[in-house]
Amino acid sequence: MLGKRDTRRPARLRCHLLLGGAFLLLLASSALSCPARCECSAQTKSVSCHRKRLPSIPEGVPIETRALDLSKNKLRLVTAYNFSSFLQLEDLDLSDNLISVVEPGCFHSNLALRSLNLRSNQLMLVAKGVLTGLTNLTHLDLSHNRLLVFISQRAFTGLLGIQSLTLERSNLTVVPTDALSHLHNLIELHMRFLSVSFLKPFSFKRLTRLRHLEMDFWPLLETLPPLSLHGLNLTTLLCLGGNPLVCDCRLLWLLSSHRPASLQILDIQPECSAPQHLLGKSLRDLKEPLVSRYMTCTKPRIGPNATQLLMADEGQPARLSCTVEGAPRPSVVWITPHRRYLNVGVQSVFFPFGVFCTNINVTVD
Repeated sequence: MLGKRDTRRPARLRCHLLLGGAFLLLLASSALSCPARCECSAQTKSVSCHRKRLPSIPEGVPIETRALDLSKNKLRLVTAYNFSSFLQLEDLDLSDNLISVVEPGCFHSNLALRSLNLRSNQLMLVAKGVLTGLTNLTHLDLSHNRLLVFISQRAFTGLLGIQSLTLERSNLTVVPTDALSHLHNLIELHMRFLSVSFLKPFSFKRLTRLRHLEMDFWPLLETLPPLSLHGLNLTTLLCLGGNPLVCDCRLLWLLSSHRPASLQILDIQPECSAPQHLLGKSLRDLKEPLVSRYMTCTKPRIGPNATQLLMADEGQPARLSCTVEGAPRPSVVWITPHRRYLNVGVQSVFFPFGVFCTNINVTVD
């Protein structure tokens, strides 16, 4: 009929207005929300909770956050759900906390993440799966984790974007060769102040794009065999200063006259800790006739040693000694007549003039 009004349209319009208003309110609250005690910037989409003594990840971090600073707090654990909502996160700083556990898969949703800082925590290991999903990550800092002793062979699997990795001042005693071999685009590797005593052949295999390698201030490293760096591109910049290198034939390849011209030694120049005639001399300054006279190697030789008769009570130490010669200093192991090796490494002492002594605990089989 002509006089009848349709009352359904205003109700439908009011419904649309209410939904639209709720949606706008949701967007506004998301843009304006900020965790208590933290500082937020809507313009840069960053959240800083630096030095707030937080025991856990705070609530209220906007999901569109791109940079999140949680450094210098009291975080102990990173779970699989802490960052799963932050799909746009590009920069995450978790340094200077108490983190000892990072659960596998905890970053699987953070595909946009480019920088991850876990410096100065209490990590003991980096397990397989912890960094899964970070295909766009370019910078990773695991330094100053003084309890870190192990990196899984597959810890870095899939991290094809990594360009810079920092492992310095951890408790690693060997180069994690198999783990590093997955980082095909790595350009900078920082490994200063480690307790690595030797380098295996091909320690840096498959790192063909590496251009900067820091392995200085390793107090236990006495030599650098040429095969240890085999596989690196020869334009690599190398930092070796502060290592107690023994200047014998094993280092000839590093001298200016032997080293590839494209391989540059930067920063502090490595110096000789032995032999005595070369003590304190820089590798850069070693020239003839010093090289031919002192940078030599001789085969190990056991001197004449008479059969020793030792008597000791069970459980008490007994001292064995022998005379050995060789440069570099030979390694000595003791074998029983039954071909059993004696584990005496930490009790052994090398004296001048090639006399080697060791203490063993007497046991009865």
